[in-house]
Amino acid sequence: MKKDLSIYKNGDIVFRLGDSSVSNAVLVADENSPYSHIGIIYKYNDNPVVIHACPPEINSFNSDNYIKMDSISSFFSTKNAISGALYRYPDEMTANEAAEEAYRLYALNVPFDYLFDSSDSSELYCSELVEYVYMTLGVSLTNNKRHKVHIPCVDIDSCIFISDFLIADKLKIVDSF
Repeated sequence: MKKDLSIYKNGDIVFRLGDSSVSNAVLVADENSPYSHIGIIYKYNDNPVVIHACPPEINSFNSDNYIKMDSISSFFSTKNAISGALYRYPDEMTANEAAEEAYRLYALNVPFDYLFDSSDSSELYCSELVEYVYMTLGVSLTNNKRHKVHIPCVDIDSCIFISDFLIADKLKIVDSF
């Protein structure tokens, strides 16, 4: 999956499972998800890249806390991904427009949402970003499902889980590893 870049299309949704402490925290909150991170494909100069929202690495000196754009190989590197999947929304025009919106948000340097508040789009976390860009086109990939999360040190009233994208069944799997 990672090597054949021709299979990626604008607006495709990519999922990965990492083994970092942040990935493990996501899995604790979202017990139904086989993945801990999500992003959207954008064709940049005809090359597919992943636009995604994640906090800086805990051990990193990089203070970049904005939406990121990474190569497929970086997003799915063995450092970042134990497993992964590529899903597609069936309406190609909508998917293209969602990808364009994701790129626009990337270019605007929208910050990462450390409060995981899906009711405020001034800052975005990974699943909120993907849902938001499709929602701007009237499509909820999660069937508008939101969750309250109450675990030690975390109290969230409106959170979009990664598993919501899979449960809603609006995306079709293209490939996985």
